[in-house]
Amino acid sequence: MPPWADFEPFIVSGLALGGVYALSGVGLVVLYRATGVLYLAFGAVGALGALIAWSLTTKAGVPGWVGWLACVAVAGAVTLAYGLLFGPALARRDPLIKAVATIGLTLILYGVMDLLWTTSGGQARSLTLPTDNGGFTVAQIQVTWTQVIALAAGVVLTVGTGAFLRFTKLGTAMRAMANDRDITPTWWRSTPPRSPSW
Repeated sequence: MPPWADFEPFIVSGLALGGVYALSGVGLVVLYRATGVLYLAFGAVGALGALIAWSLTTKAGVPGWVGWLACVAVAGAVTLAYGLLFGPALARRDPLIKAVATIGLTLILYGVMDLLWTTSGGQARSLTLPTDNGGFTVAQIQVTWTQVIALAAGVVLTVGTGAFLRFTKLGTAMRAMANDRDITPTWWRSTPPRSPSW
């Protein structure tokens, strides 16, 4: 059994990576709760946006914040286009068919990424954030601010999204829309607004 000191650096990176996975999971859950579709192209859409951000910042030399905005804009545009083109045809289909249809989008996006960005020969394409350079030390383990932000954002957004979907009128309407699209508009109009508790 290796000594405990060998595991300590992986605990920090594992918690940070877990926060990133939690953020991905929250996005997947919100889409499912709002639309009733298990959107399996979620990772491919994010990868396309990340590769565009990487190309803009490393090849075109644009500022990092422009690359990140482009990442979000491209991911939103791809998802919106998929919904507008294929959503009406799939609206009344079984949930399994809707989920499998998103795998088709995943394969198309993987093909586009393979054509536009050739293999790097095993080298990682990395984007550096300003928070990667700073941090602090805990028990001889270097912790970057990026890792702290990833873990904190994962926890806060997971708890916040769960509370939003459970306790707000809009969150309830989103869940109702995913369950039964026919009666939700009637319910939404007939439900009186809640008065603030404060």
